[in-house]
Amino acid sequence: MTQNREDYIKAIFKIAEREREVSNQKIADSLEVSRASASEMVKKLVQEGFVVAKGRQLSLSAEGEQVAKRILSRHRLWESFLMTRLQYGEEEVHEQAEQLEHISDEKLMERLNAYLHYPKTCPHGAVIYENEKRE
Repeated sequence: MTQNREDYIKAIFKIAEREREVSNQKIADSLEVSRASASEMVKKLVQEGFVVAKGRQLSLSAEGEQVAKRILSRHRLWESFLMTRLQYGEEEVHEQAEQLEHISDEKLMERLNAYLHYPKTCPHGAVIYENEKRE
C-alpha cells in the first residue's frame, strides 16, 4: 500500500474519532489537498474495500480500520522511541514519526515494540492499538 493511501485511511479514522461525520471536504482539509484529489482517492479506497460510502458519509470498512490502527500504532511507537530513547522534543517528533511509520516493516516494528516493552500509549497519551490487548 502506498504512503498516500495510508495517509488517507489514517485521516478518515482520525476525523471519524473526532467528529463522527466524515466527508470528502473534511478529508481534503485535513490533508491539505483539493476536494477533487480527495474525492478521487476516496473512490479508489472504496473500490479497494477500505472505505464505505453511504451517500456523502464515509467510513472505514473493518479492513480499513485495521489498517488505520496499524499505521497509528507504528506512528505512536516511533514517537515513543524518539522521545524516550533519543530525547527528541515534542515539537520535532511528529514529523519524524510520520516518515518512519511508512517505511518500517513488520519485523522492525515488532522488535521496536518489544524494545519499548509494549507500551499501551505514546508519550502524548494516545492509544497504541496493537498493544491494547497485551497483558
